[in-house]
Amino acid sequence: MAEKKEAPKKDEAAGGEKVKTGKRVEKKESRWTLALCQKFAKRFATEADFAVGAPSAYKAAVARGFMAECSKHMTSKPSKKKSA
Repeated sequence: MAEKKEAPKKDEAAGGEKVKTGKRVEKKESRWTLALCQKFAKRFATEADFAVGAPSAYKAAVARGFMAECSKHMTSKPSKKKSA
């Protein structure tokens, strides 16, 4: 009698290598590095201006923990409150 071959599993090809099944296999590497966030941040004098002027770079800097390095050159914006 001939031996019965097993059918390949859903996530494997005939050779055993992994095949994409519609879901992301690997996490995509982010474009936002510390150097790139700093490059964008240098255009702005305050964090608020950075957040409005380059929102993607600002969000990436906050999410990755780069804000301390990116905002070293920035000054704090004076508050608009009037003192009594």
